[in-house]
Amino acid sequence: MKKEIINFNGNVFAYIYNDDNYIFHFKSAIKFFDEIVTNNNTKKIIIDYKLFSKDFFILQNNLLEKVLKELRSNSIQLVILIEFELFKSDIYLDFFYKYNKEKNIFFLETLEEGLFALK
Repeated sequence: MKKEIINFNGNVFAYIYNDDNYIFHFKSAIKFFDEIVTNNNTKKIIIDYKLFSKDFFILQNNLLEKVLKELRSNSIQLVILIEFELFKSDIYLDFFYKYNKEKNIFFLETLEEGLFALK
């Protein structure tokens, strides 16, 4: 797992990325985000979707939604960087749209979009 701390427009962001899965279930997700917030003194996190196991993107099991609700209740702002071409079905697009319009959790394609979304 790789991490960068980015200062942009007076805000501090933790950017976490890797090509390997790191988050496998609800408890590991919550622990992961708690550690990021605590160790980096920021609640603005940008993360690559590849850190999540594939189970998180089986929307019927509600695993990702459960994690996102927990993060929202803790006032954590999150961008998950995704490759939209991998998630073309209406169920994914509706899910992403639902969160993107809430203004605290976003599914976007680029780091730059993420930085501007969490300003």
